[in-house]
Amino acid sequence: MTKQIKNKPTKKNNSRNQTKNLGGRPRIVFSEAQWREFEGLCALQCTKIEITEWFNIDDKTLENLLKGHYKKGFSEVFAQKRTKGLVSLRRRQFQLAETNPALSIFLGKNYLNQRDKTEVEHSGSVEERIRNMTEEDRLKRIAILKQKIK
Repeated sequence: MTKQIKNKPTKKNNSRNQTKNLGGRPRIVFSEAQWREFEGLCALQCTKIEITEWFNIDDKTLENLLKGHYKKGFSEVFAQKRTKGLVSLRRRQFQLAETNPALSIFLGKNYLNQRDKTEVEHSGSVEERIRNMTEEDRLKRIAILKQKIK
């Protein structure tokens, strides 16, 4: 049983009727379907490593493909394309809020930068606090303030 080896592409040399080895790997080009698939992976917020593994390419190859197609690097393209996923997430969050509020809160905090609003309420003014102090507490406080001044 012999193993078949494919020859590298060759080009005929007109001067001597010989073939010349062109060498190198074949150029990787994405089809329109693959570009839509890439955008879908960005919308799902897949990492660069996950995307390169999905297409079975190197990260430098992905960068070169993006610079050729979008004229931008991965970070810029990813930031732009992931917004579609965030819109979908927000839409789904509203649907889930009716049946599963805990999941809705988790997704909102982790992906949509939503936060619990904590309000701090001060009870009473300074004058009111002084009025509510005992005479002994007032004298102690005055003594402390006099020491700080000296």
